[in-house]
Amino acid sequence: MPIKTIGSRDNPEFRQLLSLAEEAKARREAGLTLLDGWHLIEAALQAGHRPNKLIVAEGQAWPAEAQDLLRDIPRLIVSGAMMRALSPVKTPTGLMATIGIPQPAAQAVKFAILLEGIQDPGNLGALLRTAAAAGVEAAYLSTGCADAWSPK
Repeated sequence: MPIKTIGSRDNPEFRQLLSLAEEAKARREAGLTLLDGWHLIEAALQAGHRPNKLIVAEGQAWPAEAQDLLRDIPRLIVSGAMMRALSPVKTPTGLMATIGIPQPAAQAVKFAILLEGIQDPGNLGALLRTAAAAGVEAAYLSTGCADAWSPK
């Protein structure tokens, strides 16, 4: 597994990660999104999605289970300040990953939700989590909704 350390915010690879963190257009064009923290990365793995790259804060320790499952994935080491710039949370976990944005499978569903005009990514995430807990099988978002794959 290749390990690369980036020390400058001007590095093109860091700039691309920053655009993924901040811009829906960049996520759509790259077909990638960022996951912040072991919990989300683990959920992606359980759903059959393998990260393309790990972004790790310098000196950050992470669970042994994560190290075992992610040992063959390329790593990018960044400073704590750079991790804070990428992370949507106030206290970053120090571990992020890029994954390909999953494409929905065409299938018949019995219980779906249609969301229209939800502009705040946090509110959209809360609605999607609540819908999933209620057994919703599919969610459809209008063009006016926030980006479902926003790191927030």
